[in-house]
Amino acid sequence: MASDGAGGTARLELRQTRNLTPAELGAVSRDWSLLLHRRMNRSIYYRLMGWLTWAFIGFLAISIGMAAFALDDSSVAFLLVLAFVGTMASWITVDRITRRLQQRIYWNRHRAGDRYALDPRGILMISAEGEHLLLWQGIADVTETDGRFVMLTNGSGAAFLVKAAFEGQDAEAFCAEIGRHRQHGMGRA
Repeated sequence: MASDGAGGTARLELRQTRNLTPAELGAVSRDWSLLLHRRMNRSIYYRLMGWLTWAFIGFLAISIGMAAFALDDSSVAFLLVLAFVGTMASWITVDRITRRLQQRIYWNRHRAGDRYALDPRGILMISAEGEHLLLWQGIADVTETDGRFVMLTNGSGAAFLVKAAFEGQDAEAFCAEIGRHRQHGMGRA
């Protein structure tokens, strides 16, 4: 508990005691992906576009295969197939590298000494990079495990707490209070 500076009332606060391990970050990433996938699957447009994308990729592969077999010059047919396979491999590789880089940049923001406090408006996150307030209404969905509390934000971002990184503090009570705020209409702290 700490003073909120506005009249001396106490508020629930955590201070991160250590940096997160790669295994913890990987687990948070999986939790976030599941929350995001669950949210996106509710959208008919998202599902339709996903199916159409894979359908057109399949159609392109079949078309290239048919064109390659119809060509008399085997070297041109080989080059056509190679161009398709190379394009798909490059697309998948660049996508994976980009996702890993984005995660590394985002996840590395959570360092020892960062503070998290419940504020009447939401969750106040204070780090060396500055302060950020995640409003109660900005939390779209949450998932909690024994070791993690992951929040999906309305912008499809994530905020998370790895409970083991708050040694000697009641991270369970902090997360329970967040859950209570969400269940009771994102009310006041």
